[in-house]
Amino acid sequence: MKDQEILERIQKVYNNVTGRTDVILKPGTRIKRTEEIGSLVLVELIACLEDEFNMELRYSTVRSLKNVRGLMNFIRENT
Repeated sequence: MKDQEILERIQKVYNNVTGRTDVILKPGTRIKRTEEIGSLVLVELIACLEDEFNMELRYSTVRSLKNVRGLMNFIRENT
């Protein structure tokens, strides 16, 4: 899967979970630092990413990732 496709799918999930379409995720974006991402939203985001990419994604894994690029790499390596 190409980076652009992964990023577009992450963006779609992010928009659906947060209800925001004005936030554009880039590889350097720190997901957990955006204003909409509290603990409960992060849990929902993780669940939706698991469904989107048909994979298991742990809360602790996402918390340890520095940015969207790290998430993209993890998804590529585990799907």
